[in-house]
Amino acid sequence: MCDSIIVGKINNSIMIGTVNRLLLNVTKDECICEMMKINVFLLSGLNYFSTNRSCELFYSNNNSIVIEYNVNSDFIFINQSAISITNKPIITLTTTSTTTSTSSSSTTRTTSSTSSSSTTTSKTTSTSTTSTTTTTTTTTTFIFNSTCSKYYCCTFGPTPCVYNNHACACDNTGVNGPSGNFFCRNCTGQGPSTYYGGGGCYYGGWYYSGC
Repeated sequence: MCDSIIVGKINNSIMIGTVNRLLLNVTKDECICEMMKINVFLLSGLNYFSTNRSCELFYSNNNSIVIEYNVNSDFIFINQSAISITNKPIITLTTTSTTTSTSSSSTTRTTSSTSSSSTTTSKTTSTSTTSTTTTTTTTTTFIFNSTCSKYYCCTFGPTPCVYNNHACACDNTGVNGPSGNFFCRNCTGQGPSTYYGGGGCYYGGWYYSGC
């Protein structure tokens, strides 16, 4: 049982930062109570994931935080007198590739004429060249510095992401189709609990999950 306290909540959003404590198989109320038990002045908030009944606790006295969209998740924070919340910007990358192909054709025509005194031969050569240029533009949209997760990697595909303050990258090419896989060189601690092996790191940096 914990004391009553006013908290704020933002639906379908999670806080971005270093997770100080992970709780599994808990209700949202139980997670809030655990947050209150530790130290109300050092906790800025928590992320609750309803799909797997887990939550992430953050220890901080900072009143400026960054959040990102995450479906079926809630960001819950202590009701402070002032708190600055920033949504992660959406970045669009455009890649343009140009392919040029050239084809040639040649036509030769020979004309001969003969008279009683002489023979005249005329040779005409005609050459034509056709050049075709094809331009392909690919646009990729992703949320800058997003936390590596199943939702993010499955949604945005091969894009940069961040996990435990390390630069990583989604690689959603799985054996049987798209996946939530991401790679962090030399590993970066325990991965998301919903990933293969409870978030274990494999082969020097791989975290595996389906979509």
